[in-house]
Amino acid sequence: MSAERLKLSYFPDDGRIWRVEWVYDIQYNLAVPSESVFVALIAPFTPEAQKEYETGAYDEKRHFYMVGDIDKKQAKEIFVGVGQSPLIDIGSLWKNGLLINSNVGTKETFNLVIDDAHVQYHPGYHKYELSNEEFYAFPYGKQLMEKKGRVVNCAYVQYKDDPYHFIIPAHVLINFYLCTSTSLAHAVYDGSIINERTTKIYKPEKTRYSEEASIFSIHLRMQMHDEDAWVLSRAYRRREGLQAARLVHDSLMVQNVANNKYLFPKTVFPFTGPTNLTLCYKPIYCKETESFKKLVYSIYHCTAPFPYKRIQVIRDATTADKGTDIPEEQKKPFQAPNKNKQPQNTPMASSQEPSNLSQNNAIDKPSNRFGFTEDKPIEKPLKDQCLYKSTKAKKLKEINTKQQGTGQGTWGPSDTSRGTINTKREALDASFDTFVEAIAELNKHEDFIASIRPPTDQTQVIPLIKPSKRRQWSYYDSSLKSRRAIIIADIEHNSKHFCLIDFKFRKNESYARGLLCRIDGLPISNQIIYETIIKLAKARGIWGNISFPNELLSDTNTMKHSAPSIDAFVKNIIQKIG
Repeated sequence: MSAERLKLSYFPDDGRIWRVEWVYDIQYNLAVPSESVFVALIAPFTPEAQKEYETGAYDEKRHFYMVGDIDKKQAKEIFVGVGQSPLIDIGSLWKNGLLINSNVGTKETFNLVIDDAHVQYHPGYHKYELSNEEFYAFPYGKQLMEKKGRVVNCAYVQYKDDPYHFIIPAHVLINFYLCTSTSLAHAVYDGSIINERTTKIYKPEKTRYSEEASIFSIHLRMQMHDEDAWVLSRAYRRREGLQAARLVHDSLMVQNVANNKYLFPKTVFPFTGPTNLTLCYKPIYCKETESFKKLVYSIYHCTAPFPYKRIQVIRDATTADKGTDIPEEQKKPFQAPNKNKQPQNTPMASSQEPSNLSQNNAIDKPSNRFGFTEDKPIEKPLKDQCLYKSTKAKKLKEINTKQQGTGQGTWGPSDTSRGTINTKREALDASFDTFVEAIAELNKHEDFIASIRPPTDQTQVIPLIKPSKRRQWSYYDSSLKSRRAIIIADIEHNSKHFCLIDFKFRKNESYARGLLCRIDGLPISNQIIYETIIKLAKARGIWGNISFPNELLSDTNTMKHSAPSIDAFVKNIIQKIG
């Protein structure tokens, strides 16, 4: 199930558009003891702002982040389980509990340096001295929040001559750098990412690092998501990563021992050095300095490197090498629970422990957050020995539930089912699994070199050819403004280069894959591909309606999606190229 289709019960089902204004403190949840909640402030649009937003009667500079766009008197607090934190961004818009806009801020990329000289960590009420005067680093009255909202911890990042130019709330840092899944969010907030990692997160005795190969092999436990391995690699092998992960829970415990009324988490950037950060922000004017600062609503993309160039994920039931594996009769039976193949569309809530007898509803949130990992797939090597053998999956009850929850569950009565949120890289869309597998198989053939091309801003999705408010073929789902994802394979054969391009389409649609080749046989640049897919968008996905999309290209060849197997798919590619 896509996170964009998930309904959240916290938002009023009243036809109004509600905006997330701020995220406050962390609280214990009496209804779901296994999962704390964070408090968020939401407010409805005024009727005028909602009408303007829904009719599209505004220009591109209108972002709907002004305080005057909402009815402040009707603002209310909601309590959201920390396992659902990847779903909530400051500045996001919701209608009848469904996400309609992930963020209303301005999206822009900046070259920044993250170190002690350029980043400071203070509460929102922090003051600094300038020309013998004191000023608030976070100007007052520019974002709706109660008085306690000023206590929220923030990272202040220098830009040009302003040491407090970027204001990044701790919730934004935690969400982006640490909470890539429900399981990891629980581990971060309850401290088990550090304090109980042997039993809950991974097996240290079976985790190793090769400096020569620059590879980190981590033995993950069953509840952890593969993509969590990148976050854990920083936490377990770098000082800054360890501090970022440890500080969230430790800061809450320090405040709790001090009997603070509100508990506000802290964290830091999990790395040091230069990076490109793509941010969604709201410009806020500081009258004292007569300049604009940037209040960051969310981080979209970060190019900072990781401690290793490669990541391997090992599981208890990973397949072993037949030459070194133990006999089947010596293996322990491994019984995995059934996953729900038809995820429930019930709303997400935090009012009851989910039943451990219900099937797990996996909710995917596509994200392309870490630039360093884009061309680095999670490796899953064969083990020398596998101590387990799979048995028939445990049959779980198909209970009728009213809602989903991300708590860690109860064996008692409950009409709440289990839901988990996992971040998936957009480049590996589920509909492209066969494509990826076929290219990997093609690469094993003699005289062929094949690989998936890392996506860029130009080649990740089908470009829009009309204003973003208008319905058009480039949208996979016009109501959600989600674009058609693209996947590209580079293929080399006899010193001649080809690009095989596929794109995401709906169940009731049928399109072909496009095979491109330059007249001179040289590699095809991203710019040429971008020009081609613009023409493809205008042709509404029909490759045959594109004639010489670029003067350097030969006629576009096509391949149907009708191959019955991976081998047949590979043979079709070889026949087309050969």
